[in-house]
Amino acid sequence: MVLEDRYQTELRERRRRAHVQVLASAFSPDGEYLVAGTSEGRICGWHMPSLRANQPTLDQTAKADLSFLAHTGAAFTVCFTNNGGTLLSGGDDGVRVWDWSAVIGSQDEDVRPCAVLDTPRVEERGVVLPVPEINGIALLDNRLYGASGDGTAYEWDLATGQCLGRLEGHSGYLHAIVARPGTRQVVTGSEDATIRFWDVRNRSVVQTLWEPSGPGLNCHEPDKQRWIGCLAVDDADSWLVAGGGGRALTTWHMHSGTCAAIMPTVSTPQAAVFSHTGEIVTGGNEEWLYTWRTSGQLVCRAACTNRSVYTVSSDRTNQLVACGGTGGSMDVYVTPVSRTFSLSCF
Repeated sequence: MVLEDRYQTELRERRRRAHVQVLASAFSPDGEYLVAGTSEGRICGWHMPSLRANQPTLDQTAKADLSFLAHTGAAFTVCFTNNGGTLLSGGDDGVRVWDWSAVIGSQDEDVRPCAVLDTPRVEERGVVLPVPEINGIALLDNRLYGASGDGTAYEWDLATGQCLGRLEGHSGYLHAIVARPGTRQVVTGSEDATIRFWDVRNRSVVQTLWEPSGPGLNCHEPDKQRWIGCLAVDDADSWLVAGGGGRALTTWHMHSGTCAAIMPTVSTPQAAVFSHTGEIVTGGNEEWLYTWRTSGQLVCRAACTNRSVYTVSSDRTNQLVACGGTGGSMDVYVTPVSRTFSLSCF
């Protein structure tokens, strides 16, 4: 009977782990830690210097050095601020603010956020709507902007936790948001197939882009099937890349406002980031990680252990790239052509 109970427990645990997904990731600014947000609402972290000193082999996975429950639902986005002293995470229950030194100094999973940024409840026709999830976050000075499932980007004051306003105008779910500090803008990508540039000083739209539909097709309005699922801006604030339902990546040169390239992809792009070299690293619904130039040239592809990639992050300090997705694991790359080692959220 004891053996049967143990078998059932192990079976349930294997089934649980098979369905855990890594949805978000970020390196700390100093490159000391890589963190991931999972579909269970957990935040996991790995100490990178320790891994480099005792690097796992390709057939091994390193367990997380820290893990705690951060959200009641999935954790869709994570990022560092305050020079790495603060971790932000977004999920089904709004945004949580974490003192990173307290997190890494904790001896157990009982980690409490130092602040909670609640998403305002919206009333429509006398009915209070459910709280929308936060799918992406961007930072400008001491302001936090969150892309939400109700098609709105919310603005919070990080110092007070107060919600200051909303960026309204999209007609579809927001998947992505990025900041442009030099222009005082944030950029949002939506299922309405548009990319919108917002002047945060007056919360107005200053430019709207969409993926060109191709020669001979109507390019005067967005194709709803070409929804936007991921966005990234390079360090020089010169290039924007977007991907989504059109099974393509599109690059824009932002200073001239021109579309530079459209790169067809095998699967739907689900994550994109600019690496330390200025190249674009992307992942989608397949077991490959791709590296592109902004001109549209494919540099290389590398195999990964995830059947589907949901997040890609870049470490400028140590010149690493990491991706995560299905299976509750992350892959780390020192070079863009092959996986160096893998990490487990369990």
